[in-house]
Amino acid sequence: MSKVSLVILAAGFGTRFKGSLKQSQEVGPNGEWILDYSIYDAMKIGFSDIVLVIRNDMKDFEEQMKEKYKNKIQISYVYQEIDDTPIKIDYKREKPWGTAHAIYALRSHIKNPFCVIHADDYYGKDALLKMYQFLTHECNDETYAMVGYSVFSTLPSEGKVNRAICSIESGNLKQIKEVIGIQKGDYDDQVICSMGLFGFSTSIFSYLEKAFIAFLKQDTILEEFMLPSVISKILNNPIKVKVLPTSSSWVGMTYKEDVFKVKDFFLKQIEKKEFPRCLK
Repeated sequence: MSKVSLVILAAGFGTRFKGSLKQSQEVGPNGEWILDYSIYDAMKIGFSDIVLVIRNDMKDFEEQMKEKYKNKIQISYVYQEIDDTPIKIDYKREKPWGTAHAIYALRSHIKNPFCVIHADDYYGKDALLKMYQFLTHECNDETYAMVGYSVFSTLPSEGKVNRAICSIESGNLKQIKEVIGIQKGDYDDQVICSMGLFGFSTSIFSYLEKAFIAFLKQDTILEEFMLPSVISKILNNPIKVKVLPTSSSWVGMTYKEDVFKVKDFFLKQIEKKEFPRCLK
């Protein structure tokens, strides 16, 4: 069986969440985090290892993870460093560069196909399974994949969020664009978005480096180097991105108020026997 890694992006500040580290927000009945449920699914499916992208100042988070998962599954840690740039810059950056840079940080650590998710999002077992099957049977240096969700189903009842809106043709991604500040009612349930669940071969790293150099040559001190913008530039030139449908529901946290919804979601999953009451 081919080696396939699950990469979890956990370096974001979560400025709209306020008050605590979103990645380690307790949402399960025994203090489980969202990523605990994702890792539980990944272990059942057959992912060979977990790679967590974090910041240098997240030592407590790292230690908690090491204690939780010792003797369970191999987890390695990659730091997203602000000064990790392919060219020199003459200004000081305060916060992480963004999702594309987080994946760029993996270039010396990943040697096999890999799946990318976010620590504060739960994508569902079917979604991870579809991606695992793609990575083990179809992924190559010119064919990647993403799992698509109805944008309507991902929007909070109140408040605005950002979504990567997609257009699809013959099962492949035709266009992807990050749209800022959308809310319920802006899109119907036929419109598909990406929630950040992608599958790549290691060829993605060369595209990220080229795109990052171009990004840094612009006035980017306050901008983020985001994955959807990179994907949009390499689509069909030469990359094809297959859009994988899923029966899974997505749930995640943007605002502190989302915690109640997420807790309720996992309690219902436990009642359906999708998870044991205690993952530990």
